Amino acid sequence: MDLEDLRRVFRWFREQVDLVARHHDGHLIRFVGDGAFLSFGLPEASEDATESAVRAGLALVSAISTGEALPGISLALRVGIASGTVVFGDLIDEAVVKEQSVVGSVPHLAARLAATAPQNGVVIADSTRRAVGRFFECRDLGRLDLKGFDGGERAWLAVAETQIASTFEARRGSGSSHELVGREAPLALLADAWNRARERHGGAVVISGNAGIGKSRLARTVRRRAQRDSATLVEIDCTPRTQNTPLYPVSVLMRRLAGIRPQDTDAERLRRASELLQRKQLDDALIPNALRYLSPIFGLAAVDEDASEESAERVRERTITLLVDLLASMAGDAPLFMLCEDVHWADASTLLVIQRLCERLVDLPALLVATLRGTVAIELPNSNSVALGALDDETAAAMIRSLTRADALPAPMIERIIARAEGVPLYLEELCQGEFDAATRTERASAGANRDHAVPPIIQASIEARLDRWSDIKSIIQAASVIGRDFALPLLSELVPERRRELPDAIARLVDAGLLVQNFDVRSGPMRFSHALIHDAVYQTLLRTERQRLHAHVAQLLVQHFDGLPESAPDVVAQHLAAALRFEEAIGCLITAGVQASERAAYLESASHSRSALALLDKLTDPRVRTQYELQLRVQLGVAIAATQGYASPEVEATYRAARELCRDDTDPAITFPVVRGLATFYFVRNEQNIADEMSSLCVETADRSARPEFMIEALTVRGYTDMYRGQLEVAQQALEQCASLYRLHQGERFRYPSVQDAGTAALSILGMVCWLRGDGAGADRSVALAIEHVERLGRPFDKAYANCFIAQQLNVQRRHAEAMQHAAVSVELGTRHGFGTWLVCGLMQQSIAAAALGPSPEAVSGLRQAMGAYLAAGAQAAVPFFLWGLALGLRQIGDAAGAQAALAEGLRSVRSTGEVYLEAELLILAAELESSDARAELLLAEARRVAVQQGAATLALRAVLTLLRRRGLSSDDPHRDLAAWHVLEARAPCPIDQGWASTALLGASRCLDAIESTTTALAR
Repeated sequence: MDLEDLRRVFRWFREQVDLVARHHDGHLIRFVGDGAFLSFGLPEASEDATESAVRAGLALVSAISTGEALPGISLALRVGIASGTVVFGDLIDEAVVKEQSVVGSVPHLAARLAATAPQNGVVIADSTRRAVGRFFECRDLGRLDLKGFDGGERAWLAVAETQIASTFEARRGSGSSHELVGREAPLALLADAWNRARERHGGAVVISGNAGIGKSRLARTVRRRAQRDSATLVEIDCTPRTQNTPLYPVSVLMRRLAGIRPQDTDAERLRRASELLQRKQLDDALIPNALRYLSPIFGLAAVDEDASEESAERVRERTITLLVDLLASMAGDAPLFMLCEDVHWADASTLLVIQRLCERLVDLPALLVATLRGTVAIELPNSNSVALGALDDETAAAMIRSLTRADALPAPMIERIIARAEGVPLYLEELCQGEFDAATRTERASAGANRDHAVPPIIQASIEARLDRWSDIKSIIQAASVIGRDFALPLLSELVPERRRELPDAIARLVDAGLLVQNFDVRSGPMRFSHALIHDAVYQTLLRTERQRLHAHVAQLLVQHFDGLPESAPDVVAQHLAAALRFEEAIGCLITAGVQASERAAYLESASHSRSALALLDKLTDPRVRTQYELQLRVQLGVAIAATQGYASPEVEATYRAARELCRDDTDPAITFPVVRGLATFYFVRNEQNIADEMSSLCVETADRSARPEFMIEALTVRGYTDMYRGQLEVAQQALEQCASLYRLHQGERFRYPSVQDAGTAALSILGMVCWLRGDGAGADRSVALAIEHVERLGRPFDKAYANCFIAQQLNVQRRHAEAMQHAAVSVELGTRHGFGTWLVCGLMQQSIAAAALGPSPEAVSGLRQAMGAYLAAGAQAAVPFFLWGLALGLRQIGDAAGAQAALAEGLRSVRSTGEVYLEAELLILAAELESSDARAELLLAEARRVAVQQGAATLALRAVLTLLRRRGLSSDDPHRDLAAWHVLEARAPCPIDQGWASTALLGASRCLDAIESTTTALAR
């Protein structure tokens, strides 16, 4: 061939190599004669480097064999591919790199494999074959005798890329597909559930059992059946490290469904997220609005700043609703099979998504299968349960036979394995694998690592033995265990950069060994230890100092390079910092996590973060710093547990008391106020009104010294509630109206208050009751309307439940029981949906009082008694006189006068012992109505009148006077006015607009009554 033509041929060859290399993210190291060296994953790490290398090899063979370097001249090619550890040259000096590019056995093995390859063939090393799994069709070439490699090397001929897209299917380990034995009954139940789901009778099945008992294998057996039925397959995995990170597992799922990769730009993430919503039949015009709420789920910056102005509860509620809609939409033409692994580690928000999805499944072709530890009780709507226990010895032996050849292990060894495994399938599998590995080793070194008693010794021993035999990759899996049971390859690559080149081969070996599984797209790099116990056992093989160093490095990497991803949530970072003994930084992260959780109305998670941080305080050496953190954490915890356990929870008192003890006389009022406010609420709800009164006054004083308007607004609500319950209605109204005025003046909705509910909500919710008691019916109605308008504008479920419950109480006192039931129903629904125990129970009591008052209802009375029991069990005592008054109303309706009188007597004792007196007159009036003795009845009514007048409760004084006149068969000088007033009091007529109607009617009726009594007294003389 002419030299110029030869030059053209080489140029064409090099152009083809360069084109293919760039297309598959390869790096051209150098050309050597008529050959070329390419690297994948070097110099920059890539999770799919091995796949890319094989794809590039096949593509290069196709390009060279089908193209022509010159007219009439075709070339042939031989390709060899190996994976493993290499030493890469200095990247700064290009020339040096080309001379000293790669050092190690891998390039030599690749060259030897290329030399043995057939024409236009791609031969890959065994390590490469394990790494690519079943993504490629390969033909076993056996063990080749290669120069420089003693004993030869096993090799494979890569034929073509397969159609497999699932990484799980492509990369499953050799031990993950053995026969399922001993689970015939639960498998039949699951199969039946799946068959019913295919007929649009959807539901859920919860598989429970201890760790390693076979929950996942059973679930995946049914999953394979669903796959054969052309089902849509969806999976989420919950982890212990993220159980307080709201919606972490769902976020991972949605990013996977959208095809979002860690390296994607914001624009690419937005496009992929939008395309996913389009595929789920969401109208194009609605996608931007949906992304306002789902942007954090997809790892996007806020799409619309307006969303940030909405309340945390509204955003959380809308986000959860959209996620449920998205998942439900997947049950379309094809049935949906959704697997939720380790639900016992689900955060409260993810669990809510799962529960609401289960509610939607009844009429959908869908089955949700959830696995959870047997010690955890989680209820899913429309679900059946399957509890797995240990296998008996006969079944365990059958499982071993499915794992091995009949003669692979001697009978005594099998018996020993069965005895040690105690019927746990994971233990059986691990012990069998350990025996197989032991057959190939000559000597075992002692592990010498610390042991954690939480890890069963047999698993710990098995894992330690296997790690000792894999010294070349031991540090890699140990580093992975520091990240957590779930870890991402990009993070592991950054954590062990010196082992980055080895990762593909090491991971493949660990997957083949059954220690790791790859759940999702390999290009995203999510990995998981095949069992929590395996992870724990590996983690325990690390020395303490090395553990601390790695945890510190992980925390640094998460903050610096992975910020914004679910795995970099503040609570996750805090766990690593704490393990690294960097306690102050860990506490700071947990405080941030608690604030973020509260802003999302995830109060359970917020409380957990605060408790975790408090547990670390003893690790701080500076007492001043420790006190500052503890004060902040106690307040944060108090708010969270008040929202979930109730205001009167003993833990609320203990939390705020501990915080107050930390406050000194010179403590900043801005720090002191939340503590005093928390204690004021506690004592108020516990109905220790004298102490609550002191705390209320201290709240106002502290708020004044702080010069912060939001604290004064909050303090005035506390003052108003305490004054009302103590029967000081006029000053209560003044405090509440001043609070509402300041709230409007300072746009109070923009503040964050040191309590769960908004201060404006608190003031408006109780102002109506004060207005009614003082005789201003129109003002009471106006306050109700303002309260409803206010909470609707805020959009916070907690505030809605709060306001509707207090409004229901006011309406019950007004005898507007049908309306009360409607508002109470709102409180009950929201309390049930969001876990607001206080408003669920109080709403149920208001419902029961209304139902019992509307007509004889033993069921309502029984329901009220049960709800009161739950209320009292939570430590609450406030409003007990009112609830006992309501119980007496119901008992009277069903003809139990003695029971009603006993309830009223108990209510009056509560009035005297607690100082909650604002409804004392109502109790006395009802007691008089039940009294058979006219003399005793008149004494009770006279006392009711006196108490009501003293408190300024015009409506109650009017009721007492009119009841006394009616009992005597008398009326005042204006019977029409008396009747009209009575109809208003009994809710048979609307309340007059005139603010003084009750006082006017009271004055007229009182003059008549006083005149009659004066005459009676004179006659008696």
